[in-house]
Amino acid sequence: MADDIPSVVKVTEVFAGSKKSKQQTPAVLARFTNGQLCNDSNLELQYHVDEIGKEKRGRLTGQSGNVTYTGIEDNTDLKTGEAQPRYYLGVVHTDSKTMQIFDLKTFTVHPEVQVIKDENIELNKKRKDRSIMEKNDDLVKSFGSKKKRNAVKTREASKVAQEELDSIARDALDHHSQMPKSPKVKSQVQDTLVPPCNIHATDVKAVYDITDIISAKDMEILKTPAGAYMHATTEELEKWKDEPSMSKYFLQHLRILPLEDKLKLEKICYLLYMSYLIQFHRLKAKDFRSKTEILVGIPDKIQTNLLDNFSLKLDDDTKNKRYYHVGRCVTKFAKDKLLAHIIILALFIDDFRFNCKVLSQDLKISEKRFTDVAKVVGCYVEVASRMKKGKDYKDDINVNSGG
Repeated sequence: MADDIPSVVKVTEVFAGSKKSKQQTPAVLARFTNGQLCNDSNLELQYHVDEIGKEKRGRLTGQSGNVTYTGIEDNTDLKTGEAQPRYYLGVVHTDSKTMQIFDLKTFTVHPEVQVIKDENIELNKKRKDRSIMEKNDDLVKSFGSKKKRNAVKTREASKVAQEELDSIARDALDHHSQMPKSPKVKSQVQDTLVPPCNIHATDVKAVYDITDIISAKDMEILKTPAGAYMHATTEELEKWKDEPSMSKYFLQHLRILPLEDKLKLEKICYLLYMSYLIQFHRLKAKDFRSKTEILVGIPDKIQTNLLDNFSLKLDDDTKNKRYYHVGRCVTKFAKDKLLAHIIILALFIDDFRFNCKVLSQDLKISEKRFTDVAKVVGCYVEVASRMKKGKDYKDDINVNSGG
């Protein structure tokens, strides 16, 4: 570029300080305090003039991502001892060998990281969600008598914060867990709600292992009863609808099986095991006191595994050798664990996306409880609104693997 500039240049016009220069944006030299500006930066600066009394000073503002840049024109007032030197910009026209001089304003630009403040939004939300009593308390504090104001202060002082309540509950549970157990209660191995998961998985199929839901031995056992459903006809499916042990989820999926025999048998084994889990989930507390068969149609080995995994042994009745379920109970934790296994198995059956409506109806639980456990498993829950149709209007709730 230096070789193209002529050796003799004639200055034709000086725009510094002229009226014409005030009517247009001046030439700008910006110095960034946080480093050098990249060539591919999408930063665009805007020039403004601020009037402070009789003095006018330029100001630069710009936005890049979540960073705001601001710069004030350097002081060029020669009356002050700390004045900055003035700069000019010369534009050379190579053909006519003339130069135009422009006033160059210098700016020191500083970055200001924007912090999105949601305090006002949260405050307005809290005010909107307040109860009638809380709003009435505010009126009493402002306009009520001294006696009523003192009553409000006393009531507020006696409130226990939710965090403190949670802390007290945790301490009580820890204390209870350290207490010696009743001799009737058999010691249990430490358990978890969900099976082992791969937190480093890059694919949803690798988050959970299906063998942690259905063991290889159970799969071999399931192949025998699954054979009865390999060639089920439409008439048989309609007939099975009237059987109480047949869940709606099981019958729906029997209609959409793979064509390949190996995959078809595997899918039927999954569905059959799902029907066993649903049947187990429907059991009541009184069923475990009954000295009759409670898991009808389930192979003995799988019955034992289900009772060991999802129920608690309260006592050892040496006289009871026929009914393995007697003397057991299903705790709320065991129910949630069973529901978590059902959700994970449904993900494998439905290619990691399914509608929870049918399953929640088979399990006879609310969709909210179903989705709460699904979120613990790691699923993403989305609500798909449908067209309104009278009183039977409801939203479809889909569960997707969040892995």
